Amino acid sequence: CQKRKNILVVQKILNSIVMDYYVSNTSISIQGGFPCYQKNFIEKFTIPIFTKSEIKILEKMTNKMEIDEFLIKKYRASISLPNIISTNINFIQRTK
Repeated sequence: CQKRKNILVVQKILNSIVMDYYVSNTSISIQGGFPCYQKNFIEKFTIPIFTKSEIKILEKMTNKMEIDEFLIKKYRASISLPNIISTNINFIQRTK
């Protein structure tokens, strides 16, 4: 069951804003402006060494914003999280 837990932790990292930031800054855009996730662009992306307590914390997290905040701190990255409230307000205003 430990392998499954490890895969879930790696999945959270790969689906995080940290990975999005890395890919958008190291890869090319493909048709439609989407970032390219080919091996040659992502093979240098690293997964940091986590303490046992950090792994347990990350395993339990389900909220994407919390996961992103946790990983931004772990990677010591200067990434701004989107302001969900203002994004939702802007969307509501545009749809009126």
